[in-house]
Amino acid sequence: MQRQTTEVFPRPISGVVFDVDGTLLNTEPLSTLAIIKVLEEVDPSHSTAEKFDWPLNQRILGLPRNKWIPLLQDALEIHHLITEDDFFHKWESNLGELTEKVEKMPGVVEMVNFFHSKHIPMAVATSSTSAGFNKKRLKHADIFDKFSCFVCGDD
Repeated sequence: MQRQTTEVFPRPISGVVFDVDGTLLNTEPLSTLAIIKVLEEVDPSHSTAEKFDWPLNQRILGLPRNKWIPLLQDALEIHHLITEDDFFHKWESNLGELTEKVEKMPGVVEMVNFFHSKHIPMAVATSSTSAGFNKKRLKHADIFDKFSCFVCGDD
């Protein structure tokens, strides 16, 4: 199928690949809440959670789990309180509880509908696990039903 060019897209587009977190869905605030819940659980005094500030959060956003959890453990000096695997499983559980609240990023519906109307195939590539991604997309069938491929971090 020949793709048409437009003023917005001067070259033909044969497909589009999207990340999920922070691109299609506004999961980053929920991820932050899930991290804080873990920190409060491992340090009930809340002093560790209070050290988790925006500059540290910015350093870990978008990193795969094998990068962001050790970085967080180093920065907050919590290796002795929780292992990387335990942190991940607690964080993932917390996030799973929060995902029913996840909203689409502004403009996503219009963007997805635009590409869909032009018959441009869309895919998702995410570092999220398949289980985590499937929970996030549950209440957003209006956009994800228009995607033809999903690749998750555990695929």
